[in-house]
Amino acid sequence: MLKVWFLGTGTSQGIPVIGSNHSVCRSEDPRDKRLRVSVWIQWEGHSYVIDCGPDF
Repeated sequence: MLKVWFLGTGTSQGIPVIGSNHSVCRSEDPRDKRLRVSVWIQWEGHSYVIDCGPDF
């Protein structure tokens, strides 16, 4: 069975972006805090991490 986890769904810088005045970057809502994009896939007993950045 194929399993996929999204480990981060932010931008290449993550969210919030330092110094940004965008409402999402200033938000106190924890759902607006996102790590850099990366994906973990498990398939047939093997694990693959795609686009593993510094947040990993």
